[in-house]
Amino acid sequence: MRLELSLQLQQNFQEMLYILDSMEELKLRLLSDDYGKHLMGVEDLLQKHSLVEADINVLGERVKAVVQQSQRFLDQETTEGYRPCDPAIIVERVQQLEVRT
Repeated sequence: MRLELSLQLQQNFQEMLYILDSMEELKLRLLSDDYGKHLMGVEDLLQKHSLVEADINVLGERVKAVVQQSQRFLDQETTEGYRPCDPAIIVERVQQLEVRT
């Protein structure tokens, strides 16, 4: 059981890293100065923007899920007294993730 909890926590931390990487990629996509030179270019950029908005919504849901899963490791009853790592580390990583969103 302890090994399983530790594995789940590590997977949760890895998901946090994936989310942070995805956020950085989205930031780079949003920093574009391209406004389009003609109507078709503008329409293309609007479609790309819609896709970016959808990606942001998906990331928001992923953040909510990871935060909820992280809370499970802070609850003494769920872990049956075993803590796979210091709760302060979990709280710190969740805060880092939430600050970046």
